[in-house]
Order: sequence, then structure tokens, then C-alpha cells
Amino acid sequence: MPEPTSNGTSHAPGDEASGSTPFDLLRAVKEVQERRISVWREYDDAFDTFLSSTSTSGPVNGSQNPTPPPVDHEFDAVGSNGAANGGRGCAGCSTTTVPLTEELLAQILQITTQALIECGHRLRTIQTELAHSSAPQLATLVDRIQTRENALLRATVQRDQLRKSVLKPNTDNPTQTDDDEARQSIHSLDAQVKQTRADLADLMQEVYAEIVEFQLDA
Repeated sequence: MPEPTSNGTSHAPGDEASGSTPFDLLRAVKEVQERRISVWREYDDAFDTFLSSTSTSGPVNGSQNPTPPPVDHEFDAVGSNGAANGGRGCAGCSTTTVPLTEELLAQILQITTQALIECGHRLRTIQTELAHSSAPQLATLVDRIQTRENALLRATVQRDQLRKSVLKPNTDNPTQTDDDEARQSIHSLDAQVKQTRADLADLMQEVYAEIVEFQLDA
């Protein structure tokens, strides 16, 4: 029989082994997704800044700026401990004052992609813990979130590679792509990205509702 916890919710023996109740695990899901939002903002800021600048444009301040700003300053929304500092961080402001080179963009995208992968690993761990908790049905909800996040990452990468080939054709790896066809694909993928983000927002509403229910039962 489930036993009451200090916050009033009940847990099965499996919860005790993992050290977290379903309530705790859902709060962890919320934290992971909040970090993801921050990381996605950094990704979008970097890519949009890169695409908005021309390959021949010079630094805004008129100097040569031979050395790009350190990447850790560009990506300040995720701290060294892996936790989101919240908001848009410093990348939004720094990348709007200094043209973003392709090399620096690649570094930022590598950092953001790694952060998103780490979020995925964490969510799968939470899913496993929930599957062995007193509320195993919640594991399905977390699985749906991670599945949509995987779809979001794939669609975003495909869309932005096409955007890069169409809007920045003079990059190191030019691709001869029919502009009309590419733009149609970009439009389709962009719609897919927006729909997936809307789906994720709906799924997170379910998470918030479950959290509130646990609090009311406490």
C-alpha cells in the first residue's frame, strides 16, 4: 500500500528507492523544459543573427575585431552547472553587436545541441523513474514530451540548413538548391516547427495540471 510522504502525497516502494515522488519528478520535468526553452532561444538568436548579416558586412563598431567573443559569453543562458540562468542571456545582445561568423555559429550550435541532448537524457531518466513509481501513467506523458522534442529538433535542423543554403549561399559548403523548392520546404518545415511547439505547450499544460492536482491532494 502506498505510504504518505512529508508533502502529503503517497508513494510506492519504487519511489522510495529512487528518492523522488511523482510530484518531485513532475517538477523536475518542468525545470528541464524551462531550461530547454532558454536553450532554444539562444539557438534561434544565434541563427537569426547569422542569417541577417551579409558575408561581406564588417563589424558594427568599424573595427576589424579579428578575435570573436568567447563562446561561453555568447551562450550565457546555461550556466556551468547545467542550469538555466533564465531569460535570453547575453547571447541575444552580444550577437547583435558583433557579426556572427560561421565558425562562431558552429560553436554556439554545438553547445546548444549538446544542451538539448542532455535535457533529453534527463527526461528519459525521469520517465524511467515515473514508470516505477506510484503513478506509472505519468511516464507516458513524459515520453510524449520527449518524442515531440525529438521531432522539433529534427525539423528545426532541416529547416535551418535549408535557410542557410538559400540565404547564405557563399558559405564554406555551398549547396546548389532550387530556390523555389527550397523555400517551399522551409515554409513546410517552419509550420511543422510551430505546430510541434504548440503540441509541447499543450503537453506541458497537462504537466502543470498534474502538479496542481498533487498539491491539492497534499
